[in-house]
Amino acid sequence: MTARVRVLVAAGSGTLGLRLRLMLEAEGAEVSMVTDMVAGVGSDVQLVVATPGQAAMAGGLAPGAVLMEVDECEDWDAMRRRLAAALSPQAATLSEADHMNAALARARILLVDDSATYREFLRLELTRLGAKVTACANAEDALTQLRQGEWDCMLVDLVMPGVDGAQLCGRAARLRRDSGRSFVLGVLSSREGKADLIRSLEAGADVFIGKSLDTALFRVKLGAALRYGGLNK
Repeated sequence: MTARVRVLVAAGSGTLGLRLRLMLEAEGAEVSMVTDMVAGVGSDVQLVVATPGQAAMAGGLAPGAVLMEVDECEDWDAMRRRLAAALSPQAATLSEADHMNAALARARILLVDDSATYREFLRLELTRLGAKVTACANAEDALTQLRQGEWDCMLVDLVMPGVDGAQLCGRAARLRRDSGRSFVLGVLSSREGKADLIRSLEAGADVFIGKSLDTALFRVKLGAALRYGGLNK
């Protein structure tokens, strides 16, 4: 994927504009936002993402610049795929495994586990795959980091003292919904029974990963959840 493509977003809706900015920045783009196209596009913009009404006013595009129309009713996963393809024409030729590995390699992951040993083990494994990992030991620190940073994924241990992983996922899911942000919520657990799986997913988790999985299975399960930012359970 070409890094730092310059993108102009003109969405009208504040919520749609925020979602588009987060999606584009997650793909490595440099994003500017306008409320309308009256001020003009600018000669350095390589991609213009706009709602139909705004797109109709997008005159004077620079040679080679691309205009992409989006609609608030469009499926978010489909929109994310179209944005990724617009940023990188080569992306259309990549296999699903390539997309999965690329998602892992650029992921910003917040890892929460009260076990220092497992936390460091997983941090090293994820870093080896290319992810940028920030580790926390408890829910309070994790929520602070979650509010202050930009993340593609939060992985939380199910069994923790005080606020456990399912409760933390519930709070993070509400934050995600209220802020319009998009990140994957994953639960890690050494208890891999049906009841814990159901409780975690009902609390807001998108993926449940057993700690007994070997590193190859862990990689593909997390990578599948991150691949298009979708909710792969």
